[in-house]
Amino acid sequence: MSMDASNIASHLPRMAAQQPDTPAVVIPHLAQQYSYRELNEISDVLARGLQEIGITQGTRTVLMLKPGLDFYAMVFALFK
Repeated sequence: MSMDASNIASHLPRMAAQQPDTPAVVIPHLAQQYSYRELNEISDVLARGLQEIGITQGTRTVLMLKPGLDFYAMVFALFK
């Protein structure tokens, strides 16, 4: 997973290293959150899975998820 510095997902591993336990995504009304470390780790797993099934850079992809933690993790996975 090579990432260009202009890709927003390229900043996530740095934030996960600098502030691993700081909330990255918070959904107050559902009392849910991901720390930078959690978001980075989960999006890495998803990105590997996407790559394994053939979704690589340039593949047109539709994201159909309800807004929530899964949505944010998948968005970062797609950018990765």
